[in-house]
Amino acid sequence: MEYVLLLLLIAFAFLVMHVLAKHFAFRDLEYSLRFSEDEVTEGDTVTLIETVCSRKAIPVPWLKVEMTTDSALEFAKMQSAISGKTRFISSFFTLRPYRRIERRWQVLCTRRGMFTVSHVILVTADLFGTLEQSRALPEITASLTVLPKAVPFSAAEGEPMQWLGDRMLRRYMMPDRMAVEGVRPYADGDAVRDLCHSASARSTEPVVYRFCDTIQPTVTILLNLATAKHDRDLVSDSESLEKEIRLCASLLEYAHTMRIPVRLCANTCIHGQILDTPAACGEAHIHHMLRLLAAVPDTIEERFVNLVSRVCHREPAAWIWAVTACVDDDLLRMAAMYPQLQVITVRHYQTDAALPNVYSAADAFAADRKE
Repeated sequence: MEYVLLLLLIAFAFLVMHVLAKHFAFRDLEYSLRFSEDEVTEGDTVTLIETVCSRKAIPVPWLKVEMTTDSALEFAKMQSAISGKTRFISSFFTLRPYRRIERRWQVLCTRRGMFTVSHVILVTADLFGTLEQSRALPEITASLTVLPKAVPFSAAEGEPMQWLGDRMLRRYMMPDRMAVEGVRPYADGDAVRDLCHSASARSTEPVVYRFCDTIQPTVTILLNLATAKHDRDLVSDSESLEKEIRLCASLLEYAHTMRIPVRLCANTCIHGQILDTPAACGEAHIHHMLRLLAAVPDTIEERFVNLVSRVCHREPAAWIWAVTACVDDDLLRMAAMYPQLQVITVRHYQTDAALPNVYSAADAFAADRKE
C-alpha cells in the first residue's frame, strides 16, 4: 500500500511539474543582451553581458540560451561552435524564484566589421526533462562596431616633402603673395608694394615680384577591393583586403597628424552608394571614415582603374594614394601617366620596370606580426 501511495505521489508531482512548465515556463521571464561598449578597435576585448531575470514564484530548473554571431568575435570560453563564418554560442542557467543572473563573456574582436549577436532562442524543460519548449526572441540583439587597426606604416616613407607646404597651380584667381617665383618687368597696373627694390636698383627699369598660384594640398585615398586580376563581383582574398583596410586606417591617421584634408574612395557600395567622401580635416571626419572602413563589404562595383582615372581627372591638384593588393599593367600605366598618384600594394612587389611612385607596404605587416 505504501508503494502505491508513493507511486501516486510521484505521478502527481510529475503531472504538476509538467503543467507548470507547460503554462508558466516563459511567463515573467525577462532576458536582455548588450555589449559593454558600442565601438572598439580591432584587437580589443569587449564584454558581452546577458541578463536573465525571473519574476515569479516558480523556479526555472533548466534554461538554455542559444545565440548567433560572426566567427570574428572570439569568445574566451569554450561554449561555442563555428560553422563557416557563423559562431553559435550556448549559455545555461538555473533560476530560483525571484532571481536575477548576469553573465559576462569576454569577447576578442579579431577583425573589423559591424557585428550583431542575434537570433536568440530560449529553451527550457521541466524538472524531469520530459517537456522541452523553445521561444525565439527576434527583438533581442546586441550591436558592436569594430574599427580597423592601423598598421605601423608611415606615408612619409614614399614622398616626405610632398606632404608639406602648398602645391603650385598653373592658374588661379588670386596669386599667393607668400610664394615668390622670381621677378618680371614692371607693367601698368602693378602695385607699388610688389616692387623688388634690390633688383630694380641693378636693372635699368623697375621690376616687380612674380608670384605663384598655390593651393592647400589634399589627399585622396583609393581602396581597391579587387585582390586579383580575375576578381569581378566578389573579393577572392579576404586576408589581403583586411590588410588594405588597415593600411587605409594608417594613412588616415597620418593625414590627420599632418593636418591635411583627406577623402576616402573605393570601388564598392555602402548602403547603396559608392564610397566617396568629401575632403575634410578633424577627428570627427577621420572617425566617420574609419566607420566606413569597418562597414566595407566584400562586393566590387567597378574596375579600380576606372575609379583611379576618374579621381585623377577630377582632382588634378590632390595627392592620390591607391591602396591595392593587385598591381596590374593598367594600374602601372596610370601611375606612369599621373605623377601625383602613389600606388601602395600590401604584397611584395618587384618588377624590372619599377616606378618611383609604386612601392610595397608588406614589410610593415611583417613587423606588425612580430610585435
